[in-house]
Amino acid sequence: ALIWDSKTGEIEFKAKFIEGLIPNGIDTIAFSPDGKNIAIASPMGISIWDIASNKMIKEFDPKHPATYRMEYLSDGKRIVAYPGYFIYVLSINGDLLAQYTSEGYVSLSKDGKYLRTIIGDIDGIPGKYEYRIEDVDTNKRVSTYTFNAKKGSIFMSPDGQYILAASENSSEGIGIRKVGALDSAMRSFSLEANVDYAYMKVAFSDDNKKFACMIDTKAYIYDISDITSVIKESTAQ
Repeated sequence: ALIWDSKTGEIEFKAKFIEGLIPNGIDTIAFSPDGKNIAIASPMGISIWDIASNKMIKEFDPKHPATYRMEYLSDGKRIVAYPGYFIYVLSINGDLLAQYTSEGYVSLSKDGKYLRTIIGDIDGIPGKYEYRIEDVDTNKRVSTYTFNAKKGSIFMSPDGQYILAASENSSEGIGIRKVGALDSAMRSFSLEANVDYAYMKVAFSDDNKKFACMIDTKAYIYDISDITSVIKESTAQ
């Protein structure tokens, strides 16, 4: 693992694989809020490094085979690790503070206070999903929202404020809802007739104001505040 100074191009940090400290490669990394430490997840566990001295401070095994994503909370004392179906909130000493479930839909608020997740097959019913907002500090669920959708057609905006999901019935189209406060109605729109939304891809803009729906070779761009018409439609050659 290497970190370069963007101004000088000099290598500032190096986690040495040759010394056997991280022998099996890296899954993901996360910087501490103050930029002084870096957390590195590998199949061997999670290690915390001091960037200035290039020394490992701590190492612990969170008891899962791989971590696909990892973030520090704003206090710099906790780490959120996403190994797959489970989400772990860990202290930087490796203590398990909280555990949640998800199906790959995870969003952490900018202040690190709220975790938004989606899980499926609620009550054993295929196509029934539940959106959950968890308070990371108190380890309590703030609110939930249950909805039905076609498997594989659910998308969450980067800030966790919007859910976009296709209905099991293609004729009912796609619905999008702002769910941060669970106070807005589901708004529906359709792309084309007889579209199989299971093959749909969605991308949100960084400012969460626009999104694109892509099926086959066509892409449709919408404004989140007004989904009554397409801003732009394009076809890949």
